Amino acid sequence: MDYRFEKFDPQTIKDERLEQLRQLFNQLLMRTGGDVEEALDWMQRLWEYHNFFDGAVSFGEFKEYLEEKGYLEQDEDGYLEITQKGDFSLRADALLEIFSSLKKDALGDHRTDHSGIGFDVLPETRPFEFGD
Repeated sequence: MDYRFEKFDPQTIKDERLEQLRQLFNQLLMRTGGDVEEALDWMQRLWEYHNFFDGAVSFGEFKEYLEEKGYLEQDEDGYLEITQKGDFSLRADALLEIFSSLKKDALGDHRTDHSGIGFDVLPETRPFEFGD
């Protein structure tokens, strides 16, 4: 087993944490029905209550991160709105959440009020008729 050691880069850890916060922001954005300002308000309340990063990153830096990465932009009235990239990441996170919770079930191992014959008759399995 080989171990690879690299120079410690605190920016890498900071970027990973900011990405985790972006995913949390996407969850809040889904819960608010896409209202960016309300999701940011909820995020700020969580930020203050849980003291994320112990002051290593401010809430303003997080908002700048979202704007720099292209997830949010300001409209002509000065309000933040989600961009196409932000919308795509929101949808991708939602689909990941949905499909990661699905589990493979045993085939036919479920209760039902109506029982069938168990299979469909396919053209390959029907009896031979002249002209086939």
